[in-house]
Amino acid sequence: MSTPDDTPATTPAHDPEPSWLEREREVRPPRGGAGAWLGLMALLVGGLALMGTGVSREEGLLFAAGLLLATLAFAVPLQLLGRAER
Repeated sequence: MSTPDDTPATTPAHDPEPSWLEREREVRPPRGGAGAWLGLMALLVGGLALMGTGVSREEGLLFAAGLLLATLAFAVPLQLLGRAER
């Protein structure tokens, strides 16, 4: 005859550790994500435009400024996302 004590302790009902899916559902996207994305895309497009202007006018300073802006557009989200636990 089976009693409630015969069930293993590792069944999902008795597992104190939340499952991977439960932990993922708890993670909320940061506020202001859409605004940050738009701002960073503007930096990227502006940087690419400056790089193109620098090449067409043969001005290294404009090209370097565009390269810096485009690099920042990639570095900022990588820095922010790199701190989150995955």
